[in-house]
Amino acid sequence: MTLVRIAAVLASLALASAGGRARAQDAATGEAAARDACGAAAFAAAEVEGAALDSFTIELPNGLTRDEVTRRLLAELEAGSARAQRVAAGYESAIRCRSPRWAIASYARQAEHYETLQRALARAFARAGLGTDDQARDALASLACTAVVRRVLAVRSARAALGPPVPHPWLIDRAVAQRALDALVRVPLAEITHCVDGARRTDPSFMRFALPDLAPLPAGE
Repeated sequence: MTLVRIAAVLASLALASAGGRARAQDAATGEAAARDACGAAAFAAAEVEGAALDSFTIELPNGLTRDEVTRRLLAELEAGSARAQRVAAGYESAIRCRSPRWAIASYARQAEHYETLQRALARAFARAGLGTDDQARDALASLACTAVVRRVLAVRSARAALGPPVPHPWLIDRAVAQRALDALVRVPLAEITHCVDGARRTDPSFMRFALPDLAPLPAGE
């Protein structure tokens, strides 16, 4: 038993969350309200299980062999990934409502959940003595990249909703967008570029990362 299957599980998790990009656009106030209502309902439904995922951990009993540890890690990760995919599907439903407010919130929450999985896996790897294993590092990097890409989407959606062309009726939660931007700014530029390039291999229409992605958010109206 190796960590190859763990990497495969993480790859499938990343691919499952690759779609669903929202584009903020001008709309009649009534249409905006309808989209916001749709997004709010879908987001609230996703949060029922999403809130529980915030406390996800991986427990490893003492005295396991390396192979037993790897099998246990795989089983725990598959269970966590299945939960994350269900939650991600709920957030994707909110994104499909085409409400910038709830698309941004959904992208941000997805990023937080991937980071939760990464932290749980990193602690389990360290406890199992696998922290320096190349495949373990690749698994953690995969989750980190997925979180980075979701935050890029959150920030880009916020810029589209706040910036020109105007006027538009969209209202967003600036605090959520700002937290996503603040977290993104803390990531090394080379890592963001690497993660976005990886997303572009799955979706060529995904825009390349550029420094303006890290600029302060527009003031809006």
